This record gives sequence, structure tokens and C-alpha cells, in this order.
Amino acid sequence: MAIFLKNSWNVPPARWGSFADVQYAVKINAEKIYDIDPDSFVLNLPLFWGFPTTDYSTYRAPSSRVDVLYNNQSVDFNGTTSRITIPDADRFSFGNASSDTPFTVFGRIKKDTSDVFPIISKAWLASGPLEWLLTINNSGQVQLLLYGVNSFHWIRSLVDSDLTSDGWVDILGTYDGSGSNTGITIFINGREVAQTKGSTGSYVAMYNTSSVVEIGASLRGDVTWKEFADGRFAHNFISNIEFTQAQAAKFTELPFALYQKVSRPFHLLPIAPGPFTGFNDLGTEISGGSESIQDLTTDIQVNAESFFDLQTEISATTVQTILDLDTEISAAFNISFEDLNTDIQAVAKSFADLNTEITANSEFIFYDLSSEIAASALNFYDLNTEVI
Repeated sequence: MAIFLKNSWNVPPARWGSFADVQYAVKINAEKIYDIDPDSFVLNLPLFWGFPTTDYSTYRAPSSRVDVLYNNQSVDFNGTTSRITIPDADRFSFGNASSDTPFTVFGRIKKDTSDVFPIISKAWLASGPLEWLLTINNSGQVQLLLYGVNSFHWIRSLVDSDLTSDGWVDILGTYDGSGSNTGITIFINGREVAQTKGSTGSYVAMYNTSSVVEIGASLRGDVTWKEFADGRFAHNFISNIEFTQAQAAKFTELPFALYQKVSRPFHLLPIAPGPFTGFNDLGTEISGGSESIQDLTTDIQVNAESFFDLQTEISATTVQTILDLDTEISAAFNISFEDLNTDIQAVAKSFADLNTEITANSEFIFYDLSSEIAASALNFYDLNTEVI
């Protein structure tokens, strides 16, 4: 069985794994740790990993950045031109001019000045297009504003006291989609704080506009009202659900658990003909999908690969030649395998003593190859009898 070696959930993990590995971890951790549907994330940017700024939601939204620097497990904005921009998409809009749907926006931020600090916005011009804005005003008060047809029609929740902390702060604004300012709630460091509901004009609902989403900037297309953040960001996300008190609190209690490693699932496949079937008795025949493997000691046909006599030579595709498995394997890209019984050095992996333990990428620990190997999505039981 794979053993998961996890870091502290309060320490930013080093960048690890492929995009698919991290996205899978986010899915599992969102459900098991935060009690959140992972598909509710429509944007998820762990900015503590720096560049590239990768969205680990199911949408993998592209983004661009201007004048943003990496600074000690965060990204730094200069207050005059810096921003991260995500192109417009329907999933970032939560109104259709007649009714709204719930959503949540979040930023882990550290201010450098007391100036206005836009956290995340979908608001390009005061006259429109604009939809919503999570920001800190010039009095240091956090507010979440939802706009109707233009900036003269809005509802909001405004935190009563100013934000005095010059350290890292979690700011989360959530909305129930009711069309009322009473449905907007702001959490600071996971706690609901005293706040005042307000409105202007005749708000009915937000509009689905062409405005981009921006981190660290708001109303950037407006010469008069454009604003930029001066400070640092470590994490931003947008979700299409209303968050509860417990869910908001969990992001402050366990700020980095969403991105901690998890082992991939082990799939036990049924023994049956057809695609993705089980594999019986390596010494005789394996039928899996379109693959037919007959007598491993003589010949293996795998997709477009032909393997002749495993004890002497393996030719795989047209780039790999593997000579004498007991002594040395040379397989493309300058990989050298020396003495399979003692040590294998393969790319970034180190395998020590195949008969006892393999440690790969510091993520999994594998015990006793003669009994079980757990590797990524594969589960191998008794190599002498069956591979699944």
C-alpha cells in the first residue's frame, strides 16, 4: 500500500507533481478536508507557487500578468500597474439581469500601504461592463459590491471597522444569490465580522458582461476610477456556491491543505474480455483492450511496440534499446539502469534495492516487490501471478 508523507497543512508546500496530480489532490482535499464540492471552484490560483500562475480548477483558465514579481512564497504587486488578468467566461458571471446565483470570492493578501486595495474583481468600467468587486476601500474597510446595470445600481456589505493588520489576512466574500444585500457576508480570517449592508439605485441582479476578471486591479478600463493593489497575494479563488461559516473558517485554520499531496487511487479491474480488462498469469497471456501479450519469455506485442526475448533485448518504439536486463538498460533520454537487483537511477527517481523498498519522488513508499507494488493509478499484486 502506498504511504502518504504529508507536510504540515500550515506550511506552503513546495511545487510538486504534474497538473493532473495537483488537480486530483485539490479535488480530494476539497471534499475531505474543507467539505466543499471541488467542481464549485471556477478559478483556483495558488499564487504562493509563483509563476506560471496556474488555475487548478477543472477549467484550467489561462491568465496573464503585468509587473508582478515573485516574493517569498507570494506574488508582489506595485500599486500602480500590477495585475493578473483572466479572460471573461460565463462561469465568472453570477447574474442574468433578472436573477442572481450564489458565489464566493477569496483572497489571501498582505497590504504594503493603507491605500485602496482591490482583491479580485469583474469590473472594467464604472459605466459597464462591471459585475462584482471584492476590495478594501481607502478607509481600510473590506467590501463586496455587486453591480446592476451600472455603478449607480449596486448592493454591498461593508465591514464596519478598518483592517489594521499589516500581516497576512484571509478575506472571503460570499453571496446567497437572493438579490438582496442581506445575502452578502464577509469573513475575515475565517470569522464573520460586524458589517453593514447597503445599496444604491434599483438593484435587480448582476448582468453577464464581457468584463475580464482581475486580481490586484479594478475598473482598469476607467481613467478616473481605476485602482491597483500595493502588496502581496498568496491565494485567490472563485467558487459558484455560497460558503458557510465552517467552510470559511477551515481555509484559515488549514490554509494550504488544499494543495497537499495525496496518493492516486488503486483501480482493481475485473477479469473479463474487452477494453481495460484484468491481466491473468504473466507466463501465458494478457489481453487488455487492443493489446495481446503472449508468453513474456518469447514475444510481447504492445500497441506499436515489439519486445523480443526479455533476457536479451527489448526494442520499444524506435527510440529505446534495452540490452541484457541483468546488467544494463539504456532507454532513451540518457537514462541508465545498472544492475536491476541493486540500484536503478531513473530520471528524478531513485530506486534502492528492488527486493525491499522503492522510494519514488518522495511521494510513495513501496514495500517488498514480491508482494505488492502501488504506483500511481496501478495496483500490482504478486508479480509472479497477476498484474492488474
